[in-house]
Amino acid sequence: MILKLNNDDNLVIQSIAIGVLLMELNDKKFLESDYFLKKYNFEFKDILKKMTLDSQGVVMILLYVFFVVPKEIYADNLQYEKINDFIKNKIDNNVYVLNQDDYKDNDYAGHIRNAVSHANFIFEPQKSLTIFDTNQYNKRKPKNIKTISISIPLKEIVILLEQIYKLVIAYYNHQSQSSN
Repeated sequence: MILKLNNDDNLVIQSIAIGVLLMELNDKKFLESDYFLKKYNFEFKDILKKMTLDSQGVVMILLYVFFVVPKEIYADNLQYEKINDFIKNKIDNNVYVLNQDDYKDNDYAGHIRNAVSHANFIFEPQKSLTIFDTNQYNKRKPKNIKTISISIPLKEIVILLEQIYKLVIAYYNHQSQSSN
């Protein structure tokens, strides 16, 4: 039986499908292919050829598609705690670098999602992406501002996105089994 998707499901699936397509095109070096080089003749071609999965624009789009859209639509149905555990493990093993000012909150996935939503990050080409999330507990007392940053090596971004992809697929598989 084919799972019938509502508008929200379509938005998530189509967004992630585009994200997966971008990763696959990059992996297959589409911008270096004869097809691309011969078919497209316009000024942006040189800019596009420089864009890879490591480029700031593509990373931002992929993080938004994988972190923000599914969480916004499905709230807690995707078991984001699994992503949080994955991120915590990377921090504990010194793969990701965590910097926090008196921050006792371990909602790393939530901080990444919030930082991406507000474009609060610094991109170091061919190196890493550092996200910043700031919470101001009392807007009248600036000293209560708490900031957390997480630096993720660019080669790890795809691995992180794959974890979210697995959650979305598991969610749809569960939905499909429930509707049978």
